[in-house]
Amino acid sequence: MILKNLRVSNFRNISDETVEFQEGLNLIWGENGQGKTNLLEAIYLLSGRPSFRSAQDNDLKKEGGNGYYIAGMLEEYKGDNYQVEIGYENGRGKKIKQQGKEIKRKIDLLLKIPLTLFFPGDLKIIQGEPSARRRFLDNIFLQVSSQHRRVFVNYYRSLLQRNHLLKKIREGKSANEDLSPWNKELIKWGGELIVLREKLLLFMEEQLKSFYPEMSGEFAKIKVTYLPSILEEAKLEKHFEEEKRRGYTLLGPQVDDFEIYLNNRTARINSSQGEQKLLSLCLRWGEALFLREQTGPPILLLDDALSSLDSKRKLLLLKESSKFSQVFLTHTDKLNHHFSGFYQVMGGRVV
Repeated sequence: MILKNLRVSNFRNISDETVEFQEGLNLIWGENGQGKTNLLEAIYLLSGRPSFRSAQDNDLKKEGGNGYYIAGMLEEYKGDNYQVEIGYENGRGKKIKQQGKEIKRKIDLLLKIPLTLFFPGDLKIIQGEPSARRRFLDNIFLQVSSQHRRVFVNYYRSLLQRNHLLKKIREGKSANEDLSPWNKELIKWGGELIVLREKLLLFMEEQLKSFYPEMSGEFAKIKVTYLPSILEEAKLEKHFEEEKRRGYTLLGPQVDDFEIYLNNRTARINSSQGEQKLLSLCLRWGEALFLREQTGPPILLLDDALSSLDSKRKLLLLKESSKFSQVFLTHTDKLNHHFSGFYQVMGGRVV
């Protein structure tokens, strides 16, 4: 997948810019606060995802404006071109169009546009709550295939229905035995989701073992441990009274977690921030390799990935990144390296 061009209007600090991009490495550079990450965010939104800065659509429009517009022309590996448009207006909400036709299911774009983003907020994957680590895993599955998506969607649909029924039982509007079919659904799809996560984390562990020592320049013993909440009928029965009281399910993949150990120490607690940032970068690298294996090379977005690396590690990351079809990197300086395209950003303008 290649992004050939991008038009951005009234988005963040960008008034109206149209940019032609290249295959290979694209460097977006300029001083902090000029709009480099805004350009990256616009590319990210084209895939149907929400803002990686956790911003609402109303916060994304240019100050004083009524909305924003983003359009991109993409080229698939088989040579077909198609356009994606994202438009938001106050009072009318957001519309997404593909080839001029409005689409209702944003999730379809996730399968259409494989994409991997690294940004400083990824530290949450290492040092944050378990929900950040679950989101990391599940967002990969939503991009991979309809089969992975089916398992994910069916599990969380079953979970939603079971939670709704628990509330009705608590209110005396349903009988206890009404839970039985939903217990079976939860156990079936939960088991399949756990298997998928186990396989993905094994893949991630292998990539961390390979890439982290190379990037850090030091020997590192790395282990990834999955901490699943196994669903079984007996466990559900044991927790039924507490679940009925609370009105939601206590067991299952929605409470899972995983731990990364660096040199036999829990990285979440014992690693330095520099080590954690490098681990999060390597996790995203593992994501990109997993997507490449499953769907074809994703578009790579690397926001401020080079700032804490010395010249040797920068060259290594750039060398490895060049193996992907298209990469967008942000940096404060115009690096002396063979890039396919250079894009200086000043005050929301590409100059």
